[in-house]
Amino acid sequence: MGDLIVATIKDVARLAGVAISTASNALNGNPGIKKETRERIIQTAKSLNYIPNPIARGLVSRKTRNICTIVSGSKYNSFSNPVYYETIKSFANKLKENKYLMSLSYITAADEREYFRHIVADKSCDAIFMIGPSMKEEEIDAIFCGKLPILKFQRKTESKGVYSISFNNFKGAYMATEYLISMGHKHIGFIGIRPNVSLAEDRFNGYSQALSDYGIALDNSIIVEGDYYQESGLLGMKEILRSSKNIPTAVFAANDVMALGALEALDQVGLNVPDDISIIGHDNIPNLHLLKVPLTTIAVPFHDMGLLAANKLLQILAGEDSEMNEVITTVDIRKRKSVKDIN
Repeated sequence: MGDLIVATIKDVARLAGVAISTASNALNGNPGIKKETRERIIQTAKSLNYIPNPIARGLVSRKTRNICTIVSGSKYNSFSNPVYYETIKSFANKLKENKYLMSLSYITAADEREYFRHIVADKSCDAIFMIGPSMKEEEIDAIFCGKLPILKFQRKTESKGVYSISFNNFKGAYMATEYLISMGHKHIGFIGIRPNVSLAEDRFNGYSQALSDYGIALDNSIIVEGDYYQESGLLGMKEILRSSKNIPTAVFAANDVMALGALEALDQVGLNVPDDISIIGHDNIPNLHLLKVPLTTIAVPFHDMGLLAANKLLQILAGEDSEMNEVITTVDIRKRKSVKDIN
């Protein structure tokens, strides 16, 4: 098989008998081109299977029409988190509708600083959608602020020119804990997330505030840290069972993936959900209703958040930005079969 020959705008112009600038203007829909000339150029481009090069366009317009989505995490399987999939899918589809490309990069926490600086220097994208970085907010903002528009997923921001989309993590955790209390539970364990980001702190604070508001003291023996992943939920649940004098009647896992690990741990030791221990999660990832014991959880509109994130960046790039740096969405509860009423 011979090498594939890719037609260029120069080839189109030569065969159509026009200047390169005329061919470019015609194919980009710019005014000032006679109808018959435009049609001849378009037909020539089709006959050559000419594909416009967005990078080459960017050299002229200083716009790449590419938005880089960066997923960062402490483990290589971060992208397996279904939350990211739902959000990125709707984000990419909205960009496609508006004739923007999306490039997707996965990096580890150790590579963040170097990669972020590379993205700024490389100038290969018009904006950044960032998911899951471990760096502190002020460090991220210092790298990108004033250089590239950046929108952070589930992170707070106070820097001008840096944007975020999130949901009320405090409210979600409070709602989950309050629901357990309403079902008669007072000895409630917590499998949380290491408090290096605002969402982790907000979820713990929502849990602890709900207990306080209902006159229930914190019990540190049934509070453990995880890291978002199923294995940490399994280990965290086993630690609660091992270290507490009295097994809690319910456990709130700060995300559904860790809740799955907690369910696995309970199954391994022969404890029944919800008869022995009730479990509630957070996020409402897909297929929870198909579990042996369908999981009660806090539902987050991740699909809608992807759309909102795309719309926000498109507005910024179009110069239609508002002064609102942070978009916060609502949450609600999905009551299933993993919580028992012990009133």
